[in-house]
Order: sequence, then C-alpha cells, then structure tokens
Amino acid sequence: MGPFTFSGSLAWREVQALYIGELTMPRRGGKTGSQRFLCVLPRDVEAFLRPYTPMNKIVLTWMMRWISSPFALPEALLPLPIDELFEHVRAQYAATILANEIERRATYQGSFTASSQEGNKRNIM
Repeated sequence: MGPFTFSGSLAWREVQALYIGELTMPRRGGKTGSQRFLCVLPRDVEAFLRPYTPMNKIVLTWMMRWISSPFALPEALLPLPIDELFEHVRAQYAATILANEIERRATYQGSFTASSQEGNKRNIM
C-alpha cells in the first residue's frame, strides 16, 4: 500500500498491556462513527518502532496519540467480534498473560471530535 508496510509481531514477554481501543471520527453530514481495535501495547514502544520506515513511524505514532498503542488490529479485520475475541484470548492465554505480567486494561476511547485529545477509559473487566 504505497509507502506504508505494516506488519509486526511481539513475543508475549514484550507485551505490556492488552485492551480494546475505540476511536470516534467525524463522518459526512456532521455525524460521527466509531472504529474499534484490539490494542497490544509493547513494553518498549521505541524498540517496537525502530525497524519501521519514517512514514510508518508517523502513522504508528499517530495511533499512539489517539488510542495509546502503535499495535492495533481493526475489528473489521478480526475473525470474531472484538469483545468475543478479547475474551477468548484472555481465557485461552490466561496463564501466559499472568506469567508475563501483561495488564488487561479498560477500553480506551479516543476521539477526533473531542476538544480534548485525552482519551477516556471505560472498564470492560
């Protein structure tokens, strides 16, 4: 896709947190819409971003600003609804998540429409 190539992986030991991110965006006609993401926050964001090109780093840094994670999988690309997949991951990998001290955070809500660029958190645990 043009100058952007987004692929990546993280070992469980490199994951700081898992959570659902919601991003509210304006749409035509003054309406708003939301996009949901399965977010995986790396323990070392700088190390995660290091191999990417400058153009990719800009986009990934932008994602960090709006949903607090550079590693975000859009719900539309996931094999299950995001809530179901999140619960499945939490159940199937509970021991791994515990062993690697991975945080399971509340939903992070970001918005292009809000006057404040700070996201709101909504508990999903």
